[in-house]
Parts: sequence; C-alpha cells; structure tokens
Amino acid sequence: MPNQIDSKVKEQRSNKLIELSNKNQKKQNEEYIGKEIEVLFEEKDNQYIKGHTSNYIMVYANSSHSAIENTIRKVKITNIIGENLFGEIIY
Repeated sequence: MPNQIDSKVKEQRSNKLIELSNKNQKKQNEEYIGKEIEVLFEEKDNQYIKGHTSNYIMVYANSSHSAIENTIRKVKITNIIGENLFGEIIY
C-alpha cells in the first residue's frame, strides 16, 4: 500500500508510547502511597488477597483477614511493586 510507515519506525514509536505509558502509570501509582482507598476484594492469591479500586487498579493486601472476598474494604497503600499497589486493610 502507498504511504505506509516503515515497520522499524512503527516499532520505535510503539516502544516510546509503551515507555511513556509505564512512566505515567508509575507516577500515578506513587501518588497513592500513604493514602486510604476503598478496594473490592475478589480472591486470594497465595499470601495476599487481591482486588480493584474503583478505577480498576489492582491492590494486594495480607490475607490474614477472613471472609473478606467480595467485600469493599478501606486499605492504606504502603508500597508499589511493578504496576500493583500493596497495602494494609484498615477495616
């Protein structure tokens, strides 16, 4: 097809966009550290129970609390690993 962009240029542009997206996501997640947010907990994952915030950010918390699956709990965010938030269940 005419007027096509070279595949190397497409790949470079794509990589730049992915890098920018990852940088923005990390910056956004860092803003949650120390804050209390509500999380809908859905399932256990090894030593953690995991769920999502209202804007679909994955949050992990210690699963020492019993019977909190499918409930909304307040969590204080303490750490970020990769693109996931980690915190402590407040109630």
